[in-house]
Amino acid sequence: MCWDVSTETTPTARKEYRCNAAEWINNTGMAEGDFDPEDWAKIKAAEKDGWKILPGMKYVKVTGIYEGEFSTFRGRPELCDICHKYDLYDC
Repeated sequence: MCWDVSTETTPTARKEYRCNAAEWINNTGMAEGDFDPEDWAKIKAAEKDGWKILPGMKYVKVTGIYEGEFSTFRGRPELCDICHKYDLYDC
């Protein structure tokens, strides 16, 4: 991700959020065979949850200036790890 200025925290969700990391995974066009079986199981678990961060879950929250605009990114940690592992983020 191309963050000019950012702060990363790992809060516990008090409400439901859309997982932004899931969008990166879903937009790659990659399929089951492109991921390790363990990673694929994590992706399927997130899909079962509707690609959401649910209340009570820890999540990665990055706030700051992204591509010139103030932005907030929220992602399930296991999906963020997958995005980093497979180089899915654009920066």
